[in-house]
Amino acid sequence: MRFLDYLRKQVEKLDFRHDDKILSQFALPILKGETIPYTIVEDMHPDTTCILNFNYTTIAENYSKLIDSSIYIPIHGNINGDGLKSQEPIFGFGDDMDTDFEKFELHDNEEIFKNIKSFKYLQFGHYRNLIDFIESNPYQIHIYGHSCGLSDRTLLNTIFENKNCISIKPFYYKEDGLDDYERKNYAISRHFKSKSELSQPSFS
Repeated sequence: MRFLDYLRKQVEKLDFRHDDKILSQFALPILKGETIPYTIVEDMHPDTTCILNFNYTTIAENYSKLIDSSIYIPIHGNINGDGLKSQEPIFGFGDDMDTDFEKFELHDNEEIFKNIKSFKYLQFGHYRNLIDFIESNPYQIHIYGHSCGLSDRTLLNTIFENKNCISIKPFYYKEDGLDDYERKNYAISRHFKSKSELSQPSFS
């Protein structure tokens, strides 16, 4: 696939050097004022940081190696995955909440489901690791770079509406006096089935 070939060439050129500003963001405390009321009694540092990588490269993994008590989950695989020992890149439809998905399920043609992300997640243990993490303790979500588009709606809904999600903190693009903070919040809202739940996690 040309896209993967392109990514591999770009990664080969990359001389990874971590950015201190980005790394410091992973160490930020969870502030009481950023969370759903009455979920934490004071500002705190999380015991564990989970980096859920939607990218196909290892840049996020390199950062995870610099963070104490971190869990790295390449949920969409990686550019060198072979589908046997490691997850190959996952592409396809990721919105099982879409009304068109119900139409897919009525078809006898099973070829349709080969491009549904939810089924790809079952091939390796990454999705199970994610569920184990979000079910274990309350957590704050940091969003870096992800557009929060509908292509990952099912997975993001699982994370955002989980009872343990106490805060969603998008890090947004800002340049020349413009930013995408509101647009990102609009995108996040589309991943909530329950709009009453949307008002619960604090956006900061």
